[in-house]
Order: sequence, then C-alpha cells, then structure tokens
Amino acid sequence: MYMSVDNADETAEVVVDNGGAVAIWLGEIDEVSRLAVCTDPLGARFGLWEPRGHPAASRMHEPNSFTWGELSCRDIDAAKDFYGAVFGWEGRTRAVAEGSTYTEFFLPDVDQAVAGMVQMNQRWPKDVSPHWMLYFAVADTDEIVSRVGHLGGTVSVAPFDLADVGRIAVLNDPEGAVFSVLQRR
Repeated sequence: MYMSVDNADETAEVVVDNGGAVAIWLGEIDEVSRLAVCTDPLGARFGLWEPRGHPAASRMHEPNSFTWGELSCRDIDAAKDFYGAVFGWEGRTRAVAEGSTYTEFFLPDVDQAVAGMVQMNQRWPKDVSPHWMLYFAVADTDEIVSRVGHLGGTVSVAPFDLADVGRIAVLNDPEGAVFSVLQRR
C-alpha cells in the first residue's frame, strides 16, 4: 500500500520521528516518482509515493481495480496516533458485530474514508503480523475464487459475506502475495 505524499524525504523523517522506520529507500524511479518502503511502530509495511508527475490510478472501485486499503493490527490507538501524525489522518472508530470495532481513516475536512483498520483480536493467529491488506473490486467473488487454483494461486480465506459491505475472499498469488477481493453490495 503506497500513500501519496508531497515530499517523500520529509514524510520519511516524520515516519522516523514517530517511531516508524524506513525499511527500503527506492529513491527516484525514472524521474517520475520517488519511493520509500516504511514500517509503522507496530511493524506493518507501507510505501511513500511522491508522484512527480506520474498520475495516480485513474480507476478505482470498478471491477478489477483497487478499491480499499485496510490495516490489521493489535493496537489501534497506537496506529491512529502514528498515521495521524504522519499523514494527518483522523481515525474514527465504531463498534461493529460481536464486540469488535472498525476504524476508518479520514483526511482533514474530507468526509470520505481513505482507508480502514481492523483490530486483530483473539480470533487472529498469534503469528499474524500487523499488515496492510489491499482489496480489489470484483463483479463476482465466487467466480474469481473458482479460477485461483488454475492460475497457481491459493485461497487463504474462503468467500464470506460481511454485512453492509459485500462478499470477500482472501487470496494468495503464485508468489505468495496476499490480497483480498470484494464484491460490494
């Protein structure tokens, strides 16, 4: 998950000043962007992307395009503090089913969430590290899942329905990268 920033160098300093780290400095990419891979204080990796004229994705939320980024971690207060300090995000947490919470991140003065966060509770295996999950919009989650094995991937979490959101599955590509697909309601 890359976050677009005005200045990657300055933002990297803010990351470090707030307990994160710069894991990999990729620097200039063909003079169209500047990139760094960072970790937050909880260990989740994310990227900084200074576009320098390279356009962002022109399509989102349509089938077969990026639709959502979600942080999974065990300490949502620490994550809210960190991402608030680094990106200016406001974390708004609300109760959801079965005593769990869900947090949405908002930019200042913008009432549309830019990312989400789920607290990893006792249902999550202890060896699952904090991470950002990328979601891709699809027209039919079950149809996508039916093709994964033939393409060399695996299904980590079988399709399930999440109230008021849609049908989700967690998949691994042939190299092991994890991502989710979401058929919105």
